[in-house]
Amino acid sequence: SFKHRKINVGDVVVFKPPKEWNKKDVLYIKRIIAKSGDEIKIENDKLYVNDVFLKDISNWYKTKTKIKFKIEDGFFFLMGDNTAESADSLYYMLNDNFRSDFLVPEKNIVSSVKLDSKDEEVDKYVKMYNK
Repeated sequence: SFKHRKINVGDVVVFKPPKEWNKKDVLYIKRIIAKSGDEIKIENDKLYVNDVFLKDISNWYKTKTKIKFKIEDGFFFLMGDNTAESADSLYYMLNDNFRSDFLVPEKNIVSSVKLDSKDEEVDKYVKMYNK
């Protein structure tokens, strides 16, 4: 696991996907959107973290029910910067209907990389989160 520095929301990390993602010997690279203790909410096809709007997901997902949960200790909610094409926590949460492990354990994180986001919504959210 990655022990070089504290992992923050907004960081881009390289990680081993949970086994339920059905990928063997593959490393993923995604951005940390939420961490232990944070609350994820999806309502009216909009994604919120700790009641702060992050992204309208209606172009990719249509959710008929309200989803709300708290991230347990030692886990992260990760998303790719290209939401429409990304196999990430959001994808596995909504497509597997909570059946698979869509959160990534801290022990699976291998390293972090410096990568600027090209997504204005994500940039704005990360700045607000890390105030």
